[in-house]
Amino acid sequence: MQSEFCTDCGADTGTKKVNDNLKKLILLMDNNFRCKDHALGYLDQREQILKNSTNLPTSITEQRLLDEVRVMKAKIK
Repeated sequence: MQSEFCTDCGADTGTKKVNDNLKKLILLMDNNFRCKDHALGYLDQREQILKNSTNLPTSITEQRLLDEVRVMKAKIK
């Protein structure tokens, strides 16, 4: 089995830590694995960027991306 690494902190699936968040890595929309803490941080950042976008009211693509980010956040929590 190949182990994956968190792009932000370097934790891998084989890390023997007490914190289970580091053992479970999540593949996000940018095709990078992140631990739970970093995944939520990344999704929060993406949500803020999309919410503050001047194109949001007219862009169906940005509205769908914002919906996708919110769904992923709900799944992770």
